[in-house]
Amino acid sequence: RYLKPEGSFRADYGYSNLMFIAAGEVVQAVTGQKWDEFVRERVFQPLEMKSTVTSIKEIDLNNLGNIDVAIPHKVRLQPNQKKLEHIPVDWSNWDNIAAAGGIISSISDMAQWLRLHLSRGTWGGEDGDIIFDEGVQRTMWTPHITTSTITKGNEKTYPTTHFKSYGLGFDLMDYKGRKVMGHGGTFEGMKSRVTLVPEENLGFVILTNGEAHIDRGMSYRILDAYLGSPSDDEEQQDWSAKYLKREKKRLKKRLDALAELQSSRVEGTQMSLLLESYIGTYEDQMYGDASIAVEDEGQNKGQLVIRFRPNPDLVGYLTHFHYDTFEIQWQREFAWFDEGMVEFLMDQATNQITGIKIDVPNEDLWFYELNFSKKGDQ
Repeated sequence: RYLKPEGSFRADYGYSNLMFIAAGEVVQAVTGQKWDEFVRERVFQPLEMKSTVTSIKEIDLNNLGNIDVAIPHKVRLQPNQKKLEHIPVDWSNWDNIAAAGGIISSISDMAQWLRLHLSRGTWGGEDGDIIFDEGVQRTMWTPHITTSTITKGNEKTYPTTHFKSYGLGFDLMDYKGRKVMGHGGTFEGMKSRVTLVPEENLGFVILTNGEAHIDRGMSYRILDAYLGSPSDDEEQQDWSAKYLKREKKRLKKRLDALAELQSSRVEGTQMSLLLESYIGTYEDQMYGDASIAVEDEGQNKGQLVIRFRPNPDLVGYLTHFHYDTFEIQWQREFAWFDEGMVEFLMDQATNQITGIKIDVPNEDLWFYELNFSKKGDQ
């Protein structure tokens, strides 16, 4: 409604977590059960996935040092830094979007989920319980839209892959003469990947407590080990080296974006207005409201603070950068992003603030798509 489409309806591929959230709502509408109750009763319990939960509320976060639960990590990015620093970050509550990736599990439990798919939805042998029908399985593994073009570069790197598409909740491709299904996912400070090769009765899952794209390289390495090469003259790929190069390029892109923001500073400038003039509520029709106030307590007393009302964790302190642009220092560490900027937009005729634009370089929450307009007097 408020976001300009990137492509035509049902003609172009665009991944969206919102559709998985919508699917969770459909589950409740059809069954009368909340999504988490449904998957616990219909999936976790029959498969004896005893270590799997749908909320961090089911984890003793105050006792992480004494329980067998991984701690999320991120790479802290700062312009001109010589060494990348991996730091732990807090677990985030995904209850509102749990159907899009809120399941917290283990290798042993996920192996049960893989076995279910390899047995085409039946659990406990041929006469076992039908968790989902084989026809549903085939629909999930049927291509519904092409996800990417096989470029010349792709042909060189993946010479045995001729198509990539998306089914229902599964990435689909061919690799070394087999059909491969899978999916990757990122929880804040965590990355995972599931891969299935039904013709080989093969399935594996990779779970990591960081956001480097190591899961893709590991996945191809495992596939090569099991599937071998279709011809003697095919070059053995060094997937670790390839994906390390890509990871460095990805991080450099983000570092360059942060450095570009910092280098744009014009020294010796001042704010156009008094600090109190920047206070107010700012509305984006798609996202909702953000409020800007002067902090009245603590070490940041007297400083502007921005709060994004749809997400209470999104709180940042604003430090004057230049003109009417302020640098954001977040109240807590986020796995997805680091510092950014808030620019106050002015009506030159009246010298009044009309809105704000936000730039926080990252690969997930695209602040630049938000258009906040300042509301009238509160």
